Amino acid sequence: MKNIKTVNLRGKRFSISRSRRLNPDILGWCRHHKKPKIVVAYSLDGIEELEILLHEMLHGCYWDMDEEAITDTAQSISKALWRMGYRKEVKNSNKNATPRRRKARSKRK
Repeated sequence: MKNIKTVNLRGKRFSISRSRRLNPDILGWCRHHKKPKIVVAYSLDGIEELEILLHEMLHGCYWDMDEEAITDTAQSISKALWRMGYRKEVKNSNKNATPRRRKARSKRK
C-alpha cells in the first residue's frame, strides 16, 4: 500500500495504517467514531490486501451494516477489480500471489 496516511469516507477522515502487531486471526479493523481509524495487517498482499482494505472501508462507510453483508460485498468487489486487472504497483516483489482466506474483523466500541 502506498504511504497514504488518511482517506475520506462519507465525509469522515480516517487515519489508515498497517500493523505487524495484530493477532494472527485478525487481518484488519475499523473504528468509525471519535478518531476514525483503519488498520490492516502488514503481511497482506495481492487480492487479499485489496479485499481487506475494501472490507474495512465498507465498515467505515456503513458501520451499522451486517458483518456478512460487508464480507460478501468486499469479496465480490475485490474479485471483480482483480479480474479487471487492478494491482498495486510494487517494485521487485511477488504481490500477485494466491490469497489466503482469513476473516477480517470490525473493531466496534
